[in-house]
Amino acid sequence: MPPQVDPNDPNQWYYPPPGVQGPPSQGSYFGPPAGTPTAPPAGMPAPGAGGAAAPNATTPNIGAGAGVTPSNPVAGNLLPPPDVVNDPQGAAIRALRMQGWNPGSFHPFVRAVLKRANDLANELVIKAAGGGTLQDLGDPQKALGALAALIGQAGSGQSVFGGATPSAIQNIVASAARGNQPGEVGAGITAGDRLMAQLLSDTGRASNLFSEAMYGGMTPHMQAAMQSGLVPLMDTYQQMLESSAQTAPENFLAMLIGQLTGGGQGAGALGPYGAATMRQRMLQQQASAPWQQYYQNQNPQQQQQP
Repeated sequence: MPPQVDPNDPNQWYYPPPGVQGPPSQGSYFGPPAGTPTAPPAGMPAPGAGGAAAPNATTPNIGAGAGVTPSNPVAGNLLPPPDVVNDPQGAAIRALRMQGWNPGSFHPFVRAVLKRANDLANELVIKAAGGGTLQDLGDPQKALGALAALIGQAGSGQSVFGGATPSAIQNIVASAARGNQPGEVGAGITAGDRLMAQLLSDTGRASNLFSEAMYGGMTPHMQAAMQSGLVPLMDTYQQMLESSAQTAPENFLAMLIGQLTGGGQGAGALGPYGAATMRQRMLQQQASAPWQQYYQNQNPQQQQQP
């Protein structure tokens, strides 16, 4: 379909997505499909002419790939773009369209993306934490653009799962701790911090995030096998909340890495499922030097025997 001029804003032009009617100001614009020109076609006004904001002025900076330029939402739009963290499925559908895919097709790649939408969302959080850009996840449009970039990388054969570092997990826990503090966003607290606090407040989701960080690069069957060890730990954390909520770690992820956050006392006294046991188990499971060094620094008395 040829490019169209938005009847509600003559300074804007757009390519209508296949099967979708309506101008971009009514919510149908998802960015030019792959391969379409980024410059206005002949006879079309330049985006942003006449003082209007250019539709592709913001480029995501959370590991964004080349060519990913989602349109900016209309200011104060009643319906914001899908939230990557809280609506992974809806965000994956939009991100696929941004990459030129039909999310309703039965192409194996499309089916795989939709099936692993939650895993992709968790990977996005982990990668943002590793890159120091967790605050950008508080901007739905930037997060959506970054998800589209991640899907684009997967479509080009790049590895997108696994490879988390200890510092990334620590950054997520620290961000959630800031998000749980009182005060307005902007005074040392970002929208991303609030989002991480909300995410980790759900023990099940915190467990899934940890599993993705630790086992994301494994096959689905191996992931399921490794995750089984978290079941008793989740119950232990629930018991801590029931018996002494004020002294429990702020969230399940904080307990797993044995960190002190807020008024919590970490996980140093959890009996047979204590943090030391968990760290030792993970140390044996990890082959990467950064993880080994991290857990050895945490427990110098539990060095691996030659």
